[in-house]
Amino acid sequence: AQESSTVKLDALLELARERSPRLRAARLYVDAVRTREAEAGLLPDPTLMMGVANLALPEFSTSMPASMAPSFQATQRFPLAGKRGLREEIARQSTEIEGKTAEEVWWTVRTDVASAFYEIYRTDRQVAVLRRTLGLIEDFQDVALSMYSAGTGPQADVLRAGVALARMEADVERLLALRTGEAAVLNGLLNLPTESPVPTPELDPLPSDLPEAEALLNWALEARPALQALQVSIERAGSRRELADKAIWPDLTLGLQYALGRMDGDPTSMGGASVGFSLPVHAGSRQKKLREEAVALESMAQARFEDAVASVGAEVGRALAELDRGRTLMRLYREDILPQAEAAVESSLSSYRVGGVDFMALIDARMAVNRFEGEYYDLLSSYGQALVRLEHTIGRSVPAAGIPIQEIR
Repeated sequence: AQESSTVKLDALLELARERSPRLRAARLYVDAVRTREAEAGLLPDPTLMMGVANLALPEFSTSMPASMAPSFQATQRFPLAGKRGLREEIARQSTEIEGKTAEEVWWTVRTDVASAFYEIYRTDRQVAVLRRTLGLIEDFQDVALSMYSAGTGPQADVLRAGVALARMEADVERLLALRTGEAAVLNGLLNLPTESPVPTPELDPLPSDLPEAEALLNWALEARPALQALQVSIERAGSRRELADKAIWPDLTLGLQYALGRMDGDPTSMGGASVGFSLPVHAGSRQKKLREEAVALESMAQARFEDAVASVGAEVGRALAELDRGRTLMRLYREDILPQAEAAVESSLSSYRVGGVDFMALIDARMAVNRFEGEYYDLLSSYGQALVRLEHTIGRSVPAAGIPIQEIR
């Protein structure tokens, strides 16, 4: 992109996908969470105990017939009632949630990069308008100078043209300084050095016809990663509730023992086995409370999803209203305001040549065109940013439809 005189948004988005530290961090976190899946369904670690038993006291002698020295015992706990399977499912759902969250991070990065792109586009087009106007004011200055030389125009008109040129040159410098800051923001999002050159943005045609709000909301329910993550959160909360329901079921513990003892005074190997169960003696204060907590968290997950859907619906409505307003104003500028303003400049220039209007009327007419063109590009930039925010809201690109909205020529 830096080697070209212009750059398109798609190229910057591809660069952001490759280089964004925020996106890379989100992906790495997904990898970290995924590692928990492997151990979620494993049995608890077995326990190995070593010791002595039935020693004669106080001398700790192994002379007693039932003494065992040394003795070894290994135990293994087995969770029952499908607890391991539920833990595996919860771990898988947690990974899926973080994966959707990472996808949502991409849409956030995409929106930030696109917004910076449109800000630079706005500034560059306003600079171009000012520079084009500078050339026209210089032409007006030449006309004023010719009329002054011929004795048909006052010297003040030449001076007024010089003042107008100086003021516009100052505006150009101000915008160029603003662009430097905007380029630094974009380079930061792309993980590039701050001073990296940013080519002039080249705008693709923007869609003028947009789907209805209901269709956009349905798209969001199907594609928005944040909503998908919340849906999986509801499923995970349900799995945790099921696990809490099974918490009251005792876990099985099996044990094996081996010891070296004595029988009839001779050393003898001895073995044994044991079976045990956990006892939920505090079920009312522990297991049942865990179930109540899980039920409350499941309801909370459902409420969060419903709140997010309502927020998405509101964002879609607001974005459509903003886009409709921008589309209407841009059409008004293209079809009425700018053509009439340009005609006013031509009329003022013709009248000035014959003394029909003063020079300031000509300058004001040209500055009005300059202002209207700047406002049009401001509307076009805002339209592009609103469209990107809408795409973030629904989690997918808006297909091109209708007569494309383009730059004025």
